[in-house]
Amino acid sequence: MRTTIYYYALQLQVLMLDTCYAVACSVYLQFNVHKCHCMVVGKMYKFAISSVSLAGQEIKWCDQVKYLGIYLARGKALKFDVLYEPIEKIFLCCLQLNIFT
Repeated sequence: MRTTIYYYALQLQVLMLDTCYAVACSVYLQFNVHKCHCMVVGKMYKFAISSVSLAGQEIKWCDQVKYLGIYLARGKALKFDVLYEPIEKIFLCCLQLNIFT
């Protein structure tokens, strides 16, 4: 039963990506697939999940993603990995830019 639910959830994700791609094309926007990544957070984080494509190109599945200088890592819950860079400086700079602009 759960496998079926997860299969349909993945199919919905593919449908959502296809819809986003179609809308973006209609307004002359392009996705850079080389900068797109998928990451699993939650109960299924240990399972191998089939590939997902956007504009005919495969999107990579990864264990962590760097966003605004902070590494987001997969797991049962979303983890923030701060071992790579001086996190306080990066976070405060990004926070100031978002609040005051």
